[in-house]
Amino acid sequence: MIEELIKNIRLSSSGRKLLTSQQKAFIVENWESSGLSCPEYCRRHGLITSQVYNWRSNAKSGAIMSIKNQGDLHTKAELELLRKENEELKKALGESTLDIKILKKKVGNGSTTKQEIESLAGEFRVSINRTIKTLGVAKSTIYYKPKKYPARKRTARKPLCEQMKAAILELTAKKSTYGIPRVKALLKRDYGLTVTQYMVHRYMKEEGLLITRHRTRGSSRPHTGQIAVKASNTRWASDITSIKCWNGEKLLVAFVMDCCDRSIIAWKAGKHMQAVDIELMVQEALHSRFRENLPALGQLQFLHDNGPEFVVKNLKASLKSWNIVDCNTPTYSPQSNGMCEALNGTFKRDYVYESCLDNAQSVLN
Repeated sequence: MIEELIKNIRLSSSGRKLLTSQQKAFIVENWESSGLSCPEYCRRHGLITSQVYNWRSNAKSGAIMSIKNQGDLHTKAELELLRKENEELKKALGESTLDIKILKKKVGNGSTTKQEIESLAGEFRVSINRTIKTLGVAKSTIYYKPKKYPARKRTARKPLCEQMKAAILELTAKKSTYGIPRVKALLKRDYGLTVTQYMVHRYMKEEGLLITRHRTRGSSRPHTGQIAVKASNTRWASDITSIKCWNGEKLLVAFVMDCCDRSIIAWKAGKHMQAVDIELMVQEALHSRFRENLPALGQLQFLHDNGPEFVVKNLKASLKSWNIVDCNTPTYSPQSNGMCEALNGTFKRDYVYESCLDNAQSVLN
């Protein structure tokens, strides 16, 4: 009988034996009546000893069935409690379903007023929050009352006077490369007109006088040094730039700049530029700043690039005799003398290219 029972046992997908609670109780009863020990009985019928012991202990405690045939047995008291909870859940679900049907039928699509929701809550003896959740109505539509604020008065933009407009047009006609900050400063300095930067920007934008942003891509080589200094007469920078005239002539301009206040101490211009001209320019700068005296040893630096006019031995010897430290920039690194390069670009953009460049003499004049 036992062999036939075990042979016909249904197996799970993983090969596990699936026994009902009645089959487990029958196996335990047959083992107890056989008079064999549990290991001997399990060895004969191909069972597991620990499972048979577990089935016997559950049978003694009053277990009668297995949930989902997974081997977990429950007592009569536990099953009775589960049945009671299941009945309560069914009852609550039925009441909720009935309430929803009644409320939906009563209200329609869920759009209602606060008075109707309060009457529904009183009729079915439920809270207003539960009624709102059941209907799917936003709580803000019931409790929130929007406050009407007075309309905000929009202030009209104050237009520029005709005098300011004429002054702006006159300045931009003379210097087309001047932007908003320069125009605003010149209005205050030359015309005595005080105006905000935003009003200047608005008028220049209306007239199409704004400068288009243009930035040339520089060298990718990083520049980690610092050219500017905190005290005056501690570092001078010099450079030579060229101005090409309309008739093909080329004018060279050299200057000496203070790296503290960026003022031009001395300058020279001509068709040709040699080391002697640079030496005379440095002498003029020394006389302008130190008069008959010389700077202290190591006090003043002279920064320049590696142009042929600056690397002459006579010029280096003269700088050394004047207690000036000769400093040259690294090769292929114009950004190391960036203060002079920036002055060259600004000078040409705002003044040179806005003037008459017929020939070299007219530019000098």
